[in-house]
Amino acid sequence: MRRSVLFVSLFFFFLMQFSALSSQINEAFYDVIRSSSTDSVRSLAAELESLESPSSQDQVYLGALYIRLADFQKVPAQKLASFKQGRELLEQEIEKWPKEVEFRFVRMIIQEQAPAFLNYSGELEVDKGMVLEALDVMEPELKKEVELYLQRH
Repeated sequence: MRRSVLFVSLFFFFLMQFSALSSQINEAFYDVIRSSSTDSVRSLAAELESLESPSSQDQVYLGALYIRLADFQKVPAQKLASFKQGRELLEQEIEKWPKEVEFRFVRMIIQEQAPAFLNYSGELEVDKGMVLEALDVMEPELKKEVELYLQRH
């Protein structure tokens, strides 16, 4: 009995720690993606890269950060490589979780901001429709980010 209580207590402790870390990364992601600080983008990307078992959300964030890092690259080949690496991560996770609204929101942001010559806007209307349709039922943190984005764009 005592072992069970200890196990349950430890489980909830780790669950709370993971939840707090996930929430911190979530909040940091949207702050960093809006920033023009190369160091902030690199730092969060490094933090996500160092995770032993990244979640799908972590992978989506990392993909978006790689795409954001492309903005800071000087050499065109490096810009394209960073963009492609990020797009691949993002698309893999959306393929696994096609109904995940936050993933579609992240891709929507990228598609709206991507230069036309990259030809990365094919799912923009679908993603935008999905995000707008889910606005009333999404988690408050995500809803806040979506509304903030929509006000600015």
